[in-house]
Amino acid sequence: MANPEQLKKLKQGVEIWNKWRKRNPNIPIDLLKANLRDANLSGANLSGADLFDADLSSANLNYADLRGAHLSGTDFSSANLRVADLRGTDLSSADFSSADLIGADLRGAYLFDADLSNAQLRDANLSKTNLIIVKAFATNFRGATFTGACIEDWHIDSETNLDNVICDYIYLKFNWDYDKKKHKFLKRRPADPNRNFRSGDFANLFQQSLSTVDLIFFHGIDWQAFLTTFQELQRESKNGELSVQAIEKKRDGPFVIRVDATASASKETIEASFWSKYKSLLEAKDQEIKLLSQKKAFYPQKIEVIRKNNTKLLGIIKAMAEKENIIKYDLGGASFNGGFAGKD
Repeated sequence: MANPEQLKKLKQGVEIWNKWRKRNPNIPIDLLKANLRDANLSGANLSGADLFDADLSSANLNYADLRGAHLSGTDFSSANLRVADLRGTDLSSADFSSADLIGADLRGAYLFDADLSNAQLRDANLSKTNLIIVKAFATNFRGATFTGACIEDWHIDSETNLDNVICDYIYLKFNWDYDKKKHKFLKRRPADPNRNFRSGDFANLFQQSLSTVDLIFFHGIDWQAFLTTFQELQRESKNGELSVQAIEKKRDGPFVIRVDATASASKETIEASFWSKYKSLLEAKDQEIKLLSQKKAFYPQKIEVIRKNNTKLLGIIKAMAEKENIIKYDLGGASFNGGFAGKD
């Protein structure tokens, strides 16, 4: 629990607190799990403080110095953190929902699994920040700086505002180096270290991803089953027509078919429905081939028919994607000879 003497000193007011800290710069600050809800801490020197799991909801922390503080699990919901200094701060699993972080300095902060939903981060500096698994639904990042940040598995939606974001490059992967005991950001975008995003590229890239569903096939595709399933999904769609945006053959083997949907459509529902229908068709086809295998005289002929049909269907799928004029595929060496594939 929090050091009672330090908590009492802080509640006497920011002026008294800051003078005390100036006289005692080397005393560790223990405010663990402190209840500071609605507190007026504007301009407070809380650098290096341990505020783990503290309640700072609705508190006034504008211009507060929180550099290097331990704020993991801290509740900042609806707090005022305008122009607060949060550089290098541990904010993992912190709750910033509906908080005001306009102009805040978050360079190098660790925001793993933090909740920024409905928060205001206009003109905030998020350079080199760890944003892994961050929830940023309906978050306002207008004019914020993202250069060098890592956004692996972050969660945004159609209401997340990325207008006028400043970003030269971004990272999509995080890795911990156990030998050097420090983290590394990997998978830079743009991948070429000599290139940077043009103005607007970052927002266009990630806002576009909101309206697409990536169907990943690790062991090839049964094109007939895919086309049947996809056409059924199109008929059932309540959010506008689905369309194939691109077909991509990854270097290490998997196929990715990118399906374009409306931003308001549930990607999870579309994906779950696709795999359910697709796997049912594969199971039915497996059963058919097992039955045919018992009639050895007809088996080779049937397999040959399946191969020819799948070749024709591949042409149909290509045409569907080319219709969007943005297809990206490399089908060299691909196998379409029987359709025993599914999602891992």
